[in-house]
Amino acid sequence: MKTIPIFIESIIYPIFVQKIEPMIKEFNTTGTCYAEDHYLMDNSAKLTAIFALIERGKYFVINRPRQYGKTTTLFHLVDKLNETEEYLPIKLNFQGIDDMWLHSDKLFAKVFMLKIEEALKYTSPQLFDFLQQKKESVISMDTLSVLITEMVHQTDKKLVLLIDEVDASSNYESFLKLLGTLRTKYLGRKSPQHATFYSIVLAGVHDIKSLKFKLRNPDDAQFNSPWNIAVDFEVRMSFSPQEIAPMLEEYSQAEKVEMDVAAIAEHLYYYTSGYPFLVSKLCKNIVEKIVAKRAEKVWTLEDVELAVRLMLRENNTNFESLIKNLENHQDLYDLTMRILIDGERIPFNPHEPISQLGRMYG
Repeated sequence: MKTIPIFIESIIYPIFVQKIEPMIKEFNTTGTCYAEDHYLMDNSAKLTAIFALIERGKYFVINRPRQYGKTTTLFHLVDKLNETEEYLPIKLNFQGIDDMWLHSDKLFAKVFMLKIEEALKYTSPQLFDFLQQKKESVISMDTLSVLITEMVHQTDKKLVLLIDEVDASSNYESFLKLLGTLRTKYLGRKSPQHATFYSIVLAGVHDIKSLKFKLRNPDDAQFNSPWNIAVDFEVRMSFSPQEIAPMLEEYSQAEKVEMDVAAIAEHLYYYTSGYPFLVSKLCKNIVEKIVAKRAEKVWTLEDVELAVRLMLRENNTNFESLIKNLENHQDLYDLTMRILIDGERIPFNPHEPISQLGRMYG
């Protein structure tokens, strides 16, 4: 049997080993978090609670501030749905839709169906082929409604529609009419001619349930919500110390770093209230700006406090978003000034509009 010359082996072997070595994980503060690439907090309880809403056929909205893990949650939810034989998830993203598609019902109905078709291309070739044949029939919200019903009858699986960044289109009447169409179908979903998505999950910053839509002619003053069929979403999306701890434990074992996991998790929660971006950002600061500069591989409570001070002195996308929202809403700016700068104590009323705005923007 021929053998590889030693000098060639010395070149090829390191390249081969380099290719099969697993990627080094990191604390992620941008985009979707993937288990194979990033250290993740334990979101299993959240996914279980959300999945239970889907199993009951509910329509609901995950509205939370920017960088609160909505996109990551939808990604892992799709994985969980794909593990079953019962459901077929259809995940869309409304961010980046060209304005040209939003100025008429016909165009928005068409782009909505095109996005569904694109989502099904690799997950359900049968439905993809069906939509390829039928998509030209979509010329209005009514014809879109008919095609949705026909699509549902083409499969034995329960279709679950998930739309990320849904409020990117919420300023347009065509989007509100789409919600109205889906609402009408939901109300008649027990009839074969109105068969529709088994469950719908919308994710965005704004509460879509609060949108108002003029259902009749332009002179009619009657308004109604196009999404008042949605159930209240009460799943806590922030992370408790017990949910932060598994991420620290994994990192500690992988990188051979000593730390009091429970104490560090509590300290991170104290400074962040479990806001996903802030937790990951503090961990990232400790790894890259504190521990990296010393020989001993250990995390301390003082490291967390130093990471907080470093974060407060830097620019980041989360702070920029907060500042933008304060500058765009003078009442919210004034309220924040009265509390943080003037030290005024103001009774909290969750139903007061300015308080609602502050909670919505984080």
